[in-house]
Amino acid sequence: RSHNLRNIVPDSSIHSTNILSSSIHSGKNVQASLNRDQNDNDITIEFNSIVIDVNSYQNQTFPATTNSVQTNHPFELDKALPPKMATPLSVLIPEYTPPDRHTRSSRIINEYHQYINDLKSVLPHVGPIAFANNIWKDVSAHHIICLSLYTFTMNFEFVSLPISFHLFHEQKLSSNIQAFFEHERDRFNLNTRILAGITIDNGPDLKSVASYNILGPRFACLAHCLNLTVHHGLSLWEKPNAKKYPFDSAHHEIIDSLINDEDDELTSDFLPNISSISLGGRCQTNIQMELFIKEPSEHSHVPDPNRLHIVRLKNKLKERSASSDEGGTTILVDVLRKVPLSVSANLPTNEALLQTIRRERPAIQLDHNDRLPLILRQTDRGENFIFYEDESMVIFTCDKNLLILNQCKHWFMDGTFSICPKSYYQLFTVHGMYSSQIIPLVYVLLIGKDTNDYNKFFEQLMLHYDYDPESILVDFESGTLKSTKAIFPDAIQIGCLFHFGQCLWRELQLLGLQKKYIDDDKFRINVKKLMSLAFVPVNDVIKGYSLIINDFDAEDYDLLNYFERVWVGQKKGRGSRRGKPKFSLQLWDIYERVIQDLSRSNNAVEGWHHAFNNRVSIKHPSITKLAKCILREQSRFEIDTERLRAGG
Repeated sequence: RSHNLRNIVPDSSIHSTNILSSSIHSGKNVQASLNRDQNDNDITIEFNSIVIDVNSYQNQTFPATTNSVQTNHPFELDKALPPKMATPLSVLIPEYTPPDRHTRSSRIINEYHQYINDLKSVLPHVGPIAFANNIWKDVSAHHIICLSLYTFTMNFEFVSLPISFHLFHEQKLSSNIQAFFEHERDRFNLNTRILAGITIDNGPDLKSVASYNILGPRFACLAHCLNLTVHHGLSLWEKPNAKKYPFDSAHHEIIDSLINDEDDELTSDFLPNISSISLGGRCQTNIQMELFIKEPSEHSHVPDPNRLHIVRLKNKLKERSASSDEGGTTILVDVLRKVPLSVSANLPTNEALLQTIRRERPAIQLDHNDRLPLILRQTDRGENFIFYEDESMVIFTCDKNLLILNQCKHWFMDGTFSICPKSYYQLFTVHGMYSSQIIPLVYVLLIGKDTNDYNKFFEQLMLHYDYDPESILVDFESGTLKSTKAIFPDAIQIGCLFHFGQCLWRELQLLGLQKKYIDDDKFRINVKKLMSLAFVPVNDVIKGYSLIINDFDAEDYDLLNYFERVWVGQKKGRGSRRGKPKFSLQLWDIYERVIQDLSRSNNAVEGWHHAFNNRVSIKHPSITKLAKCILREQSRFEIDTERLRAGG
C-alpha cells in the first residue's frame, strides 16, 4: 500500500514500504491475515498462499534479529512461517539458504510497524476519513476482525488502506469490538478528526457497537443486506420459516400499495413491514427460464386483517422507546389505549411487547477502562462534556456552560439522591441565574456529602475561571455551607426559605406538636410568626423574636429552645446578649433578597430535580443511562440559553 500512502499528501516523505517487503515480493499474490493485540505485542499472520522472490534471498545472509524488534514476541508468527516454505526454492536453486523463521517473523513485524508509522504521519494531512469493517471466524471458531480506512488522494483517487487485524479469543464479542474500535481511534489520534462513518454488516454485535459512533455514524453494508434478502426472502437455499417470515394479508396491502404508487416511494407505514416475504409456492422451468416444466403450485394463507394493526403497534413502541426516556410500562399502556379491541386476541403478550421496547434501548457499556464511551463524553453538538473524572467524582459540563456560569452573579446549588448510580452518593448540580432564568450548568456525581467532597469539586471548577458570584443559595447542609464559604469567601450565602420552614416543621414533628399545630389556631399563628422573621431586616430579628415569644404557652418551651439554639442564639446571663446560633441570621434572613426581587428559595432547582427524576424514570440507574439523560438536558438548555442570549 506504500504507493497509496505517497499519493495521499504532497511532498510526502513516506518510505516505500510493504507489509511483507524484503521478505516476500510485494508484486506477487500474497494472501495473509495479520492479527495484533491492543498493545501491539502479539502478532500472528496466517498465510494462505505465498510466492517467494528467490532473487531477494540469493547470496544473502540474515541476522537472527533485525532493527529494533523486541525479543519477547510470542512464537505464533514463527509458527505461521514453517520451514516447508523453502522446499520449492531448494529444489529450484540448490545453493539457496533461506533465512530462519525468527528472522522472517522479525522482518515482517518491522515492516508492519513501519507501515503503521507511515500511516500515522499521513493521516493528519488528509480530509474526511471513512472506515469499513468485516468480521469472520477462523477454523478454530475464533473471531477475526479487519478494519480498513478510506479516503482520497490529492488527485481525487479513491484509496483503501488496511490498518488493523485482530483475533479475539474471548467470548464477549461486543465489548471486545468496542475496545478494539476505541483503541484504533486513540492509536491513530482520530478523536478530533472528521469521521465520515463506518460501513459494517448487520450482525447484532457490530450494530450495537456502531451505535456509539466511535468511528462515525454507521452505514449498513448493501451487499450484506441484499444477501439477507436473497437468502430469506427468495428462499433459494432452504424452506422458508413461515413463523419468522409470514406472508399474510398485511403483505398484500403493502404490495398493492407499492404497485399503485406512482411516485415509487416507500412510506413510513410500509418500510418496517417489508422484511422477507415468501409465498411458499414452487415451480420448475428450463435452464433459460422460458418454459414451465412444472406449473407453479398454489400457495395459500389465512387472511389476517388485524396483522397491520399489530405491526403499527410495534412500530409506535419502537419509535417512542427510541426517542424518550419514559418507562417501558408507561409507553406500553399509552400505546395500547388506541389499539382496536378486535386486535386484542392476536396481540403478543405484554412481556413480549416490553421486550420490543428494551431491544430499541440497547444498554450502552463502559469502555475497557471502565470509563464512559465517547458517545457519552460529548454533547449532541460535539463539545466535550466530561470536565473531570476520578474515583471520587465525575463532573459533567462544557466550556460554554462554564462561560455562562462565570457571567452569572447569582448561583443556586442542590443535590438529589434517588437517581444517583449506586456507586455514588448524590448528583449535585450548580445552577446560574441567566437573563432572569435559572438554568443547570454543572452536574457532578459525588461519593459523599462532607466538606472535603465539595471542596475537591469546587477546586476543580476554579481551575477554569476565577469565579466571583455575588450570592450562593443553598440548603442548610453543613458540608455545602462550609465549602462554599471557604472557596467563595466574598459571596453572600443564603439559605433556602423553603428548607428553613421545613426545618421548623420537622422539629414540630419530633416534639409531637403537629396535632396542636393543626387544631390550635393560636399556636399555628405563632409558629408562622417565627417563620416570618426571615422577612424582617437582620438588625430587627432579635427584637421581633422577643415580642413573639410572649404569645407562646409555657408548654411550648422546647420549641422555643430549639429556635434559639439553631436560629437566633441563646441568651447569656441576665442581659440581652445572645450566643452564636448554629446558622447565622444573615444566612436565613431574606429581607435583602425580597428588596432586590431575587429568588428566596431553591424551588426552581427543586422543581428541575423533580422533573429530571421523572425523566430518568428509575431509581439508581447505571451511570451510562444517567449520563445519557444529562446529555439530553444539556441539549435542551443549550437551545434555551441561545434564546435568552438573543433576547427571546
